Amino acid sequence: ILEDEKIAKFVDEKYVKPIQGLLKEYITLFKDADEEEYYEMFSDVFIQSPEFLVYQSLLNVLVILAVEENSKISSLLKKIDKNALIEKSKEMLLNIQSLDDYKEEITGFMKVLIEEQTQ
Repeated sequence: ILEDEKIAKFVDEKYVKPIQGLLKEYITLFKDADEEEYYEMFSDVFIQSPEFLVYQSLLNVLVILAVEENSKISSLLKKIDKNALIEKSKEMLLNIQSLDDYKEEITGFMKVLIEEQTQ
C-alpha cells in the first residue's frame, strides 16, 4: 500500500512531517545537550509508523466488513478479494486527519516522553 506514490506522499505530509516538526521544535525546548540524538531516537520510531498506519487501516476495513456481513474475520479472510481490501484500506488512509490538527495533544505527549527520558 505504501508503494502507491499518492498514499506514501499523503502519509508523509499528514503524519510523518508534522511529527518530525514537533520533535524538532520541542526536543530543543526540553533538552539543551544532545538534541540531535534525542531527535533521531524519537524520529526513527515515528518514521517506521506509516507501516503501523497501513496495518491499522487494513484491520479497520476487515472489522467493518466482518460486522457488516456478520461474520468472523477469519472467515472473511478466506473469501475477501485482496485487491478490494487494499483499495478500501487506501481509501481509509486518505481520510486520516493531519496530525497538525492534534498539535496540542502531541506536544503534551512529547513533553512526558522527553521528561521520562531525561530522568
